[in-house]
Amino acid sequence: MIVMRITSFFFLFFWGGSVSVCFGASGKSNVLFIAIDDLNDWVGCLGGHPQALTPNIDRLAKRGMLFTNAHCQGPICGPSRASLLSGYYPHATGVYQQPTGKPMEKDKTFFHGRLIPHAFAREGYLTLGVGKITHGYSAKLAFDSYGGKFAGSGPKPDKGKRFNYFLPDVPWTGTQTDWGAFPEKDEDMTDHKAADWAVERLAEKGKEPFFLAVGFVRPHV
Repeated sequence: MIVMRITSFFFLFFWGGSVSVCFGASGKSNVLFIAIDDLNDWVGCLGGHPQALTPNIDRLAKRGMLFTNAHCQGPICGPSRASLLSGYYPHATGVYQQPTGKPMEKDKTFFHGRLIPHAFAREGYLTLGVGKITHGYSAKLAFDSYGGKFAGSGPKPDKGKRFNYFLPDVPWTGTQTDWGAFPEKDEDMTDHKAADWAVERLAEKGKEPFFLAVGFVRPHV
């Protein structure tokens, strides 16, 4: 399924996106959860856009279930993620802005021990995560093994400045527009590193079923 606008989520089996299912030695389904920041409905399977080529997502949509009337719970990624991971609306969690880790970690009602990976852990799953998933809640408290959130957008060019436009008289705003095309290899980029870590985990053999969450930062507007 594809969640329109801010923070789209794909499942390779279950969750706001597309899900992929395979079976572990225990006979339980393995779950691959993919989160993508700010992916909207320009993908090919939802009508597309002349500049957006999404053959892999389109292929995944054909293999699974495609939701065309899905909506995120918050207008920015923090509240939306907190809602989707916990199962509670933002007006219940109280998370309306980008959350900080400490208050969420101290909260015993909505987050601590109650997120999606916690639910899988209680069912005997090995929980793995990498990249941008929790965003405001310690990933080390959410997963058995966390591959890290790779900093920034990747290598910075030797010359030029990042475009960052701030509006006058507004407390905080701006863009994350980058310099342009990067000359470095794809393997040096943040999302590629997260994908590599996930592929390595998928190649490992284990007796426990697993829940693997992979968070990509781009396209992030």
